[in-house]
Amino acid sequence: MNYLSVINQILIIFLPISLIIGSGFVNSSVALISFIYIVISIYKKDFLLIKNKFFILFAFWCIYLIIISLFSDYVLLSLESSLFYIRFGF
Repeated sequence: MNYLSVINQILIIFLPISLIIGSGFVNSSVALISFIYIVISIYKKDFLLIKNKFFILFAFWCIYLIIISLFSDYVLLSLESSLFYIRFGF
């Protein structure tokens, strides 16, 4: 798990550079940082963020948006805009 922490630190350091490159890099970097944080939290059994009431409400809101997007007429376009909202919770 130490290598995940190193990768996470490198991504955080290069986050300002990704702001210059473009929004796609920023979105993917922040999503990857969030995913690595979740994996590290599960591995260390540190569920402090997950027990937060705001985070639980926000997670339900994101799940609701994804479900609504699945029933849309333009599924791919709708999922593209609603899938990465979870990164704001982290």
